[in-house]
Amino acid sequence: YAGSGYNTGVSVGEGSTVRNCLIAYNSGGNYGGGAGCGRGRVFTNCVIRNNSAANGGGVYITGGGLLADCLVTSNSTSLFVQDGTVRNCLIAYNDGGIWANAVHGGYYQNCTIVNNKGRLTVGQSRNVLTGYVENCILYYNGTGANYGTTEYCGIVFTNSCTCPATSGADDVNVITNEPRLAGASAGDFRLRGSSPCINAGVWRAWMTHARDRDGRERVIGAAVDLGVYEYMPQGTALLVR
Repeated sequence: YAGSGYNTGVSVGEGSTVRNCLIAYNSGGNYGGGAGCGRGRVFTNCVIRNNSAANGGGVYITGGGLLADCLVTSNSTSLFVQDGTVRNCLIAYNDGGIWANAVHGGYYQNCTIVNNKGRLTVGQSRNVLTGYVENCILYYNGTGANYGTTEYCGIVFTNSCTCPATSGADDVNVITNEPRLAGASAGDFRLRGSSPCINAGVWRAWMTHARDRDGRERVIGAAVDLGVYEYMPQGTALLVR
């Protein structure tokens, strides 16, 4: 679908849930080429790819919307966030990363944000507190050097893996060593057994019945792992419910 304005591909009313959908090949003029996820709206277990717009080619998230368990890939830019939550999502191979340009840039929980081109700005370009990044992996983004085009503006980082190092006074347990992914160049973003991201996260109530991207329990071992995948040591029993 080709259109203009806001939320070109999928736009639903407050209180709606969009589940198990492929949202692809939409284009818009301003915000949300693929979808708009606003107040009281939930997008879950969707694939959002090959969409374009000036801002948030994949998804425009605003007003407390929730994007959960989604793959956001190969869009002109992945997300434009003005409040809302991005949870347990894999965001990769977008021509641009995340941009937020509001007083609050939202919450990012257990996301893997890797191999995106161009500037990856999590937060806002003004010096205002704009968001919270928790249990996430943000690595290998940008052009040229892997780490040189990432901006973190007014963001609080908790138990996350990213480079360059963050400098916020409230940042806690930030890892700058490489996440040691199984095969980042080949699109395998699972953790190796030697990854510093294993058991490095902080538990939250939403994880109780959650699954990782492979359908495994969201917490395996002593603590939750960073990113969208739980590492399962060889020989570990898998409880299927």
